[in-house]
Amino acid sequence: MDEETLLKAGKAKHEEIFGEHALAWRERFSGINQDAVDYLMKYCFGAYYTRPGLDLKTRELCTVTALAVLARWPQLKSHIGGALRVGATKEEITEVLLQMENYAGWPITLTGLEVASEAFKAWDEKQQQ
Repeated sequence: MDEETLLKAGKAKHEEIFGEHALAWRERFSGINQDAVDYLMKYCFGAYYTRPGLDLKTRELCTVTALAVLARWPQLKSHIGGALRVGATKEEITEVLLQMENYAGWPITLTGLEVASEAFKAWDEKQQQ
């Protein structure tokens, strides 16, 4: 794909995962560094999230796992919301976090589950609106 197509595909995938929060996020971070936003849209969401071979739910569950192991808590919370939005269940999310206990240890797992609890609460509140 050319650069413009990657950017367009990346923005569309970003919005599919994060819904109405995607545009606000891009606007907020564009004020800091537009290139960083464009690179993320093109190369992460445009090049990788649109690849064949894995469905979007599976990609998001992989992302949740990676972010938990790396202790990237704000991004983990966002991607848990994204995973729910694209069809992952709370049970699937908690299971991938529990699976990480064997590899990353209890502190990562417990904090990941705390973050998941916050994300689930926000998701449930939004669904009731």
